[in-house]
Amino acid sequence: MKFNYFYSIFNILNVKITFLVDKFIFLSFRMNLILGIRTE
Repeated sequence: MKFNYFYSIFNILNVKITFLVDKFIFLSFRMNLILGIRTE
């Protein structure tokens, strides 16, 4: 039971981290696009 509980917490953390990384990549990609358009 304890192991199951720990695993579910780890799963939630993993999903949150992946979501944050995805958001960060998306934001940096948009910033690059905006900066690229401005420099041209």
